[in-house]
Amino acid sequence: MAGFDAWRAGARVGRAWRTVGADVALVPLAEMGPGWQQAKENLAGPDNTLFIPLDGRDHDSGPMLLSFLSGGGPSTLVDAVGTGRAASGVDLLDIDRVRDHLAERPLIGLCRSGEQDTVLAGAQGLAGRRVDLPLRERLALDRMLRAWADLLAASSSDPSGPADGATLAATPGSGAGGGAGAVVQALGGRVLTGPQALGEIADLDRTIAAADLVVTCCEDFDVDAWGGPVVEYVVQRAAAAGRPVVVITATNHVNLTGQRRNGVEAVHAIGTGDITDACLTFAQSWFW
Repeated sequence: MAGFDAWRAGARVGRAWRTVGADVALVPLAEMGPGWQQAKENLAGPDNTLFIPLDGRDHDSGPMLLSFLSGGGPSTLVDAVGTGRAASGVDLLDIDRVRDHLAERPLIGLCRSGEQDTVLAGAQGLAGRRVDLPLRERLALDRMLRAWADLLAASSSDPSGPADGATLAATPGSGAGGGAGAVVQALGGRVLTGPQALGEIADLDRTIAAADLVVTCCEDFDVDAWGGPVVEYVVQRAAAAGRPVVVITATNHVNLTGQRRNGVEAVHAIGTGDITDACLTFAQSWFW
C-alpha cells in the first residue's frame, strides 16, 4: 500500500485483527524489486540460497549470466530476443565450473509474475510471442533459441541437469527474463516469482493451513489487475487450502460478483486514512 512496504502495511492491518482478539501471523510478500528484498530481510536472516533477478526487460540478467558462463565475453542472448539477430560465437558454456562455484548453494531465478510459465522456444516461446516480427525472423529467432538450449544442456555433465535442449526449451520458466531462466534451470536452479519465493521462505502454505481467514493487501482492486500478483498468489494458495480470503485496499472498483469470481470473499476499501482504524469495523465482522 502507498507509503508502506509489505511488512509495515501488514502490521497495521494485523493490528486491527489483534485489537478484536484474533491471533495474527504476518507474512510479507512482494514482487521482484526493492520491496522484495526488504520483505526477505523481514522474514529471515541470511541463508544459503542465491537469488538472481531475471530482468530481461532491462537487458541485465541475461548478459550477466552468459558472461559468467563464457568467461567474461559479451552476451547477445537478450539482444537477440529483442532484435532477432543471430547468437554470439560462444560455442561452449562452462556449466560445471559455475556449478562448482555455487558450492551446492540452491539457486533461484526471480522473475516477474506471469513469466514463471513462459518457455524458451516453440509456438508459445519467446520467438512465437514476437508478433511484431515477420514470420521469417520469428522462425530464425526460434532456431537460435533452440540452439542455445542445446548448448546449455550439452555443456553440463550433471545427470540432474536437463536431459537435452528440447526438454530445457519446453520447461516452464525457461523463457523468463528473456531466456535467462534457461540458464538458471541448466544450473539446476528453479525459476520463481517474487511472491512464490517469499512464500517458500515463510512456509506460507503451513501458515494458511493453520488460519481461519487469510487477509491480503493491495493499492487498488479493479478489473484490470484484480489486486495484482501478490493478491493473485495469496488467493491461489488460500484456495488450495480451502481458506477464505479478504482484501484490504485503498480503492475498490469491483462488485461482489467480480470479487467472488476471482476467489475473494470480500474487499474493504480504506481510502487514505489510518490503516488500522479503517480496518477495525471490518475486522470485527470477520472475527469469530
